[in-house]
Amino acid sequence: MKSTITLLFLALLGTSFGMTTSYPTKQISKYERVQQQTIALPTHFAKPFIIDQKDIALLAGKTIHHIELVYTKYAESASFDQRALNERRMAELKKVLPQINQDQPCWTGIEQTGATTRDIANGYFHGFVIHYGEKLNHTALAKFFSGLSREAKEYDVAISSGGTFSSESGSTIHVPSNAVTYKNGKAVSGSFTLFYTEFRDPAEIALSGLPMLYKGDNFSSIGMYELRGEKDGEELKLLKPITVDFNCTKVVGDASFFSMNDANGEWKKEFDLDFGTGKVCLSSEKISGMPMMNTAPIAANRETLMRSMNIQWEELNKKTTKASLDAGAWANYQRLGAENQPAGIISKDAVAQSFIIETKLKVEFQAGVFSQPVYAYAKDEFWGNVLTTSQPGTKSTSKLPNIPINSAGHVYPTLVTGLSSPKFGVYNCDQVYRLGEAAYLNPVYKNVNSGETIDDGFVACVIDLSKNGSFSFHPNNLTVSKKGRTAILLFTKEKEIYIIDEAAFSKVDLNSNQAVELAMKNVTTELQSPSDLKKMLNL
Repeated sequence: MKSTITLLFLALLGTSFGMTTSYPTKQISKYERVQQQTIALPTHFAKPFIIDQKDIALLAGKTIHHIELVYTKYAESASFDQRALNERRMAELKKVLPQINQDQPCWTGIEQTGATTRDIANGYFHGFVIHYGEKLNHTALAKFFSGLSREAKEYDVAISSGGTFSSESGSTIHVPSNAVTYKNGKAVSGSFTLFYTEFRDPAEIALSGLPMLYKGDNFSSIGMYELRGEKDGEELKLLKPITVDFNCTKVVGDASFFSMNDANGEWKKEFDLDFGTGKVCLSSEKISGMPMMNTAPIAANRETLMRSMNIQWEELNKKTTKASLDAGAWANYQRLGAENQPAGIISKDAVAQSFIIETKLKVEFQAGVFSQPVYAYAKDEFWGNVLTTSQPGTKSTSKLPNIPINSAGHVYPTLVTGLSSPKFGVYNCDQVYRLGEAAYLNPVYKNVNSGETIDDGFVACVIDLSKNGSFSFHPNNLTVSKKGRTAILLFTKEKEIYIIDEAAFSKVDLNSNQAVELAMKNVTTELQSPSDLKKMLNL
């Protein structure tokens, strides 16, 4: 049976269909379609837009991930407005394929520069190339990666009393009493299982399938966690917030706390993070006469509130970082003796109250600055000392670092206390950054051993090793940083796993607008968990 052909004539004059979304444009001599999972919808040069319904049928049950609009730069009239024509064609395509409005694919303009006459241009492809595949939302990816992702820690929680639970990372989870119910509102009795998972490095993030984009910008995580509750295999919902004292992966001055919408994977900013300003409970019996850097208070006879001290960080290059201290932190620093200077200092600017430090020693530098803290008891302030008896105003020479302390008694400069989680779901401590100079790649994947093309890709993970994140893409179209340190994982529909590591990817020509060839190593057997991937990435 012959395919039904729909002819759609584009009016070059008349109504203007504006595109509110900008899109990158590449220039190449002549477009050649070499990638799999694509549909070509030709418009022909200055001729009607023709769509084959047989091709459109291939999109049933699939997701449109990316669309390329291919045209020639050649124009017979100097007044010809190619951009306006492109926008009208894109608007008409949306009318013919309303699925585009639902899937919200990204767009790329492909401008062919090789044609210098009308006859040559007539031999070029003009039109749309649609890149399609399976759904790649966070729910689908979580299911796909289920055998590889990090396993959750399970805690048995008594309904009537709740409890406090510690993780191996130094984080602490506080569950209130009578905190859960079944989703239908029915009361839960006895106990329930709390599932707690942390994602702390690019390997764990990559194999979680969690999204790392926020309003068009990228996340660089300093730690994510997921909370779920079940009773006899049935999902529960929270009635009261669970509070987490979360041990982040590093101290930064511009991070915020985000919650993820389970339904659509979108992130909501809750508040800015503030390291080292939470409440710490002190025991006068424990701290009297004892050096506090290695000794943790564990009781609650006295509540001492830490005075706010903050450091703003600015990474200058891979080796050096600028640390700007606020008034509290600078006052603390000035109380340090010559023998107690923070680690990593390269230079100091007393006027600006800032330092240039070694990037690798950021945590040690902050811990050093905060080692002579300011405390407040009632309405009295004590600089560099702590209260050690039941009588207000009594001082000791013992020093307590201005670093939060978890319930297990360990000191962590990276701990952020009191993160409220009112719903079961995913929460993220993140910096938000713009990618900067980006490269838009159309890869063709080759098995480095056999030389064969890998044409059944399901998802590609772009791992940014200069940040702390991983970004999931349809394999045909990747966005990478030209200045970052990148590794790429490719997963096929049959769950074969391939990798191009940082060293190999650094040799790829990111300025090429043609389809680039990526030589991938099959690591299906070796990669069974995030720890395996971490070793492969040299993390």
